[in-house]
Amino acid sequence: MKSSAARAFAPPLLLMGLIFVLSSVPGRVEEGMFRVLTELDPTWQNLLHIPIFGLVQYLWLRGFALKGKSGPTYVALSFILTLGYGTLDELHQYFVPGRYASFLDVLLNGCGAVLGALGFWLFRKISGDNPETRF
Repeated sequence: MKSSAARAFAPPLLLMGLIFVLSSVPGRVEEGMFRVLTELDPTWQNLLHIPIFGLVQYLWLRGFALKGKSGPTYVALSFILTLGYGTLDELHQYFVPGRYASFLDVLLNGCGAVLGALGFWLFRKISGDNPETRF
């Protein structure tokens, strides 16, 4: 049975929305729930791009698989969506007070996307190629 587009593509779109919200947090927050993010060591902030964008890539691939779409074309499309969004998000941060755009972050987003694709492939092999069991 084919799943609906909302079920297939809501997870990556919601995660991308969350990334946008977190990217909108100014460079310094003195109080509130986002304070911990702004006090995090910059090295850790940069490294968090890898698992976050790995998950975005994984969720796009899972969404396509749920719609019965797979293969190199959809891996490439997922990568373009993931890295394209990561690049636009860096541009967005340029306009947020206390934040800046970073080419290193774009590279880390790309590394995450590659790892997300590899993780998806590995889980697909382990799960016997059933998209319903991959998450």
